[in-house]
Amino acid sequence: MAITKDLFFSGHTATMVFVCFFLPTAKERRIAIALSVVLVCLLLLQHVHYSLDIAAAPLFTLAAIWIVKKAGVI
Repeated sequence: MAITKDLFFSGHTATMVFVCFFLPTAKERRIAIALSVVLVCLLLLQHVHYSLDIAAAPLFTLAAIWIVKKAGVI
């Protein structure tokens, strides 16, 4: 049985959101957000993930960052 497209959630998108969140300057964040949008479009065009996987990745990433901040780790 082959696993196809069951890659919940998109690690590519999650990594870009994580990077965007921790960049030090607004200019760097804007550039990273623009590149993230390009990445999302390319992932959607390639059908690497379900659309829900890509849409959920930022939510899960931001939730994880929030939990870690609340725990006082960062």
